[in-house]
Amino acid sequence: MIELLSPAGSLEKGMAAIEYGADAIYFGLKGMNLRAFASNLSITDAEHLIEFVHDRGKRVYVTLNIFPYDEDFSTIRKYAKWCQAKNVDGVIVSDPGVISLLMEEKIEIPIHLSTQANTLNSFSASFWGRNGVKRIILARELSLDQVKKICEKNSDMEFEIFIHGALCISYSGRCFLSKYMDGRDGNRGECVQCCRWQYKIKDVEKDGEWYEVFEDEKGTYIFNSKDLKSIELLPEILDTGVKSLKIEGRMRSLYYVSLVTSVYRRGIDVLKNDGREKFYRILPQLERELEKISTRGYTTNFLKGIPDANSYSFLKGGVKKRESFVGALRFKLQNSWYILEVKNSFSVGEGIEMLLGNGDVRSIFLLEAINFKGEKVEKLHAGLLYRVRLDGEYPLNYFIRKKINQ
Repeated sequence: MIELLSPAGSLEKGMAAIEYGADAIYFGLKGMNLRAFASNLSITDAEHLIEFVHDRGKRVYVTLNIFPYDEDFSTIRKYAKWCQAKNVDGVIVSDPGVISLLMEEKIEIPIHLSTQANTLNSFSASFWGRNGVKRIILARELSLDQVKKICEKNSDMEFEIFIHGALCISYSGRCFLSKYMDGRDGNRGECVQCCRWQYKIKDVEKDGEWYEVFEDEKGTYIFNSKDLKSIELLPEILDTGVKSLKIEGRMRSLYYVSLVTSVYRRGIDVLKNDGREKFYRILPQLERELEKISTRGYTTNFLKGIPDANSYSFLKGGVKKRESFVGALRFKLQNSWYILEVKNSFSVGEGIEMLLGNGDVRSIFLLEAINFKGEKVEKLHAGLLYRVRLDGEYPLNYFIRKKINQ
């Protein structure tokens, strides 16, 4: 059974990922993973999230994939024992020393090897399997044909690949640019993404002048990789034999996590239940959904072979999102009245729609809104709760967004 694995940069994001169709989530504990600037979970929030996920029959993986120094191992040992006590379903690690510690401490949790270990071949996979690793998150520099060969030659192991999200310009994410330029070590979760900045170059051999960096007059973001998107390759991905499909994005928004999870959930389910013919019929709809979040543009990266210049965005650092997440219904009152939590301002009469957990979208008509003073309003402002009357009955806690005609 294929697993859809989504990021949980916070308690709320983890819960939303499950509600929108993830089979499993992954999150980091403060200080012990490669997303130091994400809203990593406190122990209290992590315990709440694990209970929430396990109550729904889903799985939880914890990242301990920091590149550690000796002084880090006492904390790693403490967190590893906590993971075992809480029945975590897997720990994601990148360092052989951490694997050794887990085995010495008899931590009986499946070990997942991080993509940071850049596993590129079946021989490495076999080595890790002999040394306690149950699942390998393969390097991003592999094509689907290469992934399939590794899976076939190591049929007793589980493999995981990234299917969506931001890409690092460096090999399997091993980059020192941030450390060199800003003193923040990307290999310890502190990357400032300086590869996304604009640059000039200096010719020190000729005249020492500074030059703007151009790529065929398209701009100056020379290191700016587009985001990975593989929804169109989903049938081929499922044929490789991988166990888990991973969405990147612990630092991305709640709306991003929910929408991307719902799109891939629907694609997987249609392939499983209805076959390729129906999948390709709904593919344009799935593609349109993935255009409704902020991206740097999209690429399939190495999945179809070595990427070319089209995998990089030379013109700009990002693209404007096409739709705005505006809030969620939190409580049901009487006679089609609800309490709406507003995240981004909008007006009564604007077209809005609800993104449901199965990937379907349902149009909504907002009849009237009343603020906390009991006054009728036409404009709903971010950060406030409103009592709203809708045109029918709607489920709670799914996200509402502005609608754009396409």
